[in-house]
Amino acid sequence: MIKASELRIGNIIGLEDGSPVEASAEAFRSAEFWKDLETTCQPVPLTNEWLLMLGFFESAHGLFSIESLPSWHIRHTGDNFEIIKDGKTFLSKSFSVHRFQNLIFELTDIELRIIIERDELRDAIEMVADGILYQYIPADRSAQSFSFNLSIEGESYEVQYRKDSGGYWIFNGYSKNN
Repeated sequence: MIKASELRIGNIIGLEDGSPVEASAEAFRSAEFWKDLETTCQPVPLTNEWLLMLGFFESAHGLFSIESLPSWHIRHTGDNFEIIKDGKTFLSKSFSVHRFQNLIFELTDIELRIIIERDELRDAIEMVADGILYQYIPADRSAQSFSFNLSIEGESYEVQYRKDSGGYWIFNGYSKNN
């Protein structure tokens, strides 16, 4: 059951038939929406797929990260999700998508919304780079970042990695080489 006090515009909720919808300003203006909210809407369980749809990227270590929150990571552990900030787990529990959206907003002022178009090139470059990352990790343990070049479909890219507060190397972006 979803309480009206838990909802904000942009929250993802489930309809009676199980299909997810994003709560909109239009819905909030509808008396019908509020009348039926607690009987027809259900929480949508947070999953790895929902994290990806909300703009997170999965690293080689099973951590989910989002560019707007570089020191935050999410890890799926059985039935729960651990929220990790600066390398320390501060919360581990199961979430519905709308409650996770609200928690992140309360803690960071960042709105998590469904990403309609993913950057498929970025995803491909990150996947290839993560697969060969260990060949390029600096020997200097104090290094906080490094980059290397790779080619995909005849194009050359420089990929950048940074070390997060937990000591993991995280994909930090790419640029096309001229």
